[in-house]
Amino acid sequence: MPSNNAAWYVRALAEKFPEAISLMISPEGWDWKGQPPLPYALDNGAWPAFKNERPWSESQFLELVDRAARCPLPPKFLIVPDAVADCGRTLEGWHRWYPELKSLGWPLAFAVQDGIKTEQVPEEADLIFVGGTTEWKLRTLRHWCDRYPCHIGQINTGKRLWQCHEACAQSVDGTGWFRDPRTFFDLVRYLEIVYGHRIEHKQLTLFQSGIACDNFL
Repeated sequence: MPSNNAAWYVRALAEKFPEAISLMISPEGWDWKGQPPLPYALDNGAWPAFKNERPWSESQFLELVDRAARCPLPPKFLIVPDAVADCGRTLEGWHRWYPELKSLGWPLAFAVQDGIKTEQVPEEADLIFVGGTTEWKLRTLRHWCDRYPCHIGQINTGKRLWQCHEACAQSVDGTGWFRDPRTFFDLVRYLEIVYGHRIEHKQLTLFQSGIACDNFL
């Protein structure tokens, strides 16, 4: 899922690989009068706020939710407001927002963060968003994917994309795939291999292992 990017080359890639490309839209990323041009999921904006050292905006989040609620095309899922790398505040955010957001009828993702235990994950969560620090995320993603439907945040290299594939994550997002020709090539090569257009010997072990993750977004 490219984050906040529906440029022509993203749409062209989605046309070549139907069902493979969706958008991850954060509060500042809804840039359409009608519905987005591709299927989409909703980010709550916690990561951009954390990255840019600014307060998270509840009003911008609610505006995003309102726009999606008025859109004919519903989101694939919504990431319930969380606090990056802070499992305590993330749990507080879930308990505050879940009662209000569940009435929308969309799948709701709980964001796991550094230090959280499996038994702390809310039972009512429809899927898991694997967030947290990069080191923790990569170290624990297989644990979460073995137990829940998972979306992995901020995956921006071919190596990490294949790690998520091997773990059988349902989807990933990232902001960096179209900023560098090398990472774009890695993404295209991944899609070509997964969708059967090209086979490379070094990747055969992924298919021989019996993993079938054909729901990558």
